Amino acid sequence: MTIHSEPDAKAIKNAGDLFTRASRRWGLQPSEVLDILGVPSDSRKPEALGNLDEAHRRLEGALELRSGRVLRPEAGLGVALEEAESKAWAALAGYKFQMFGYWAGVWVHLNRVGRAGRQNPFVEVVRLGRDHSRAAGSR
Repeated sequence: MTIHSEPDAKAIKNAGDLFTRASRRWGLQPSEVLDILGVPSDSRKPEALGNLDEAHRRLEGALELRSGRVLRPEAGLGVALEEAESKAWAALAGYKFQMFGYWAGVWVHLNRVGRAGRQNPFVEVVRLGRDHSRAAGSR
């Protein structure tokens, strides 16, 4: 005879809290949250989520990867450099100057610590800034 245990009350509350956070923050339905977290459809019980904070971190990380806001280090240095450069140019094109600086800085850091030895793709922007700075200083 198989005995099925009732879901733990704390697990149910944790699942509800996670679904509420995900709905408010990202507009996700519970089934979408479970899909993103990789919970198999045959084990969709509150206990499958485990620790609420850990599930929330996993969900947040998965959504950031999906959105393209973070780099994928497993893809390798070359791909990471290309991603950082692409994101920097996209930010500059969208008048998001702080994000341009962030991604350009990521590119420089990866190029330096990874010893890729690539020429800085932003050197013309730096020269343009220096030229304008000098011209403004001479007025």
